[in-house]
Amino acid sequence: MFPLTKESISAEDLIQRLSTHMPKSVQKFNAARIELDDTSKLHDAVNKKRWVNDIKTLRWYGPFKHGENNYRFVTATSEGNFEGFYLSIWLDSSKEIYLNFLGKDSNSCGDRHFFNNQ
Repeated sequence: MFPLTKESISAEDLIQRLSTHMPKSVQKFNAARIELDDTSKLHDAVNKKRWVNDIKTLRWYGPFKHGENNYRFVTATSEGNFEGFYLSIWLDSSKEIYLNFLGKDSNSCGDRHFFNNQ
């Protein structure tokens, strides 16, 4: 995985950086009004009822550092298994936001949400 970021950054500071450096990505992300219990992007093989029940028990962790100006937040079980979601924020030149779906094996189990700054 990626190391936790060593810099001290509050949620408000990160939101301000995103709003300043990638406003269109943030605008698209907010306009999508993503509901975490929406199963429409999950692969057909996923048990959607179990998925919704399982994500209710997950907690968010991060920010993890992913390159110089990129961050990742991940959901995990109480046992420390990364599953459910990971949110990638790319403040580098790409200025993109991704919300990905993770299965119990930490592999992709759905079509991601993607928001760019164009």
